[in-house]
Amino acid sequence: MGYLQNQNKKLNFSFQKLSGVPTSAPKSSSYFFEICVPYNGHFVGELKRGIPWHAREWLADAKTWVIHVHYRDFVCGLLEHYFGVVPIVARSSEGLERLVVLP
Repeated sequence: MGYLQNQNKKLNFSFQKLSGVPTSAPKSSSYFFEICVPYNGHFVGELKRGIPWHAREWLADAKTWVIHVHYRDFVCGLLEHYFGVVPIVARSSEGLERLVVLP
């Protein structure tokens, strides 16, 4: 996973094919990505309004959102607006996609 220190807040973004798909998400081999950001109520509200329940899940123990890759651009826009970061998508030689934040 890629990490970023931004204003003393750690942001963590990762795209991966999850073996255990979120319980409320469609049971398929679709791609999901994880995002872990500091709590921001406005960010969470927009995330919930912009992404249907079946395409997102909050993993409370990990404090991580799991979101369908179809909403990647939407989430990138929210990250820029609320956290001031603009992630790009990078693909490793193994085919793993990651959101990467460049300084």
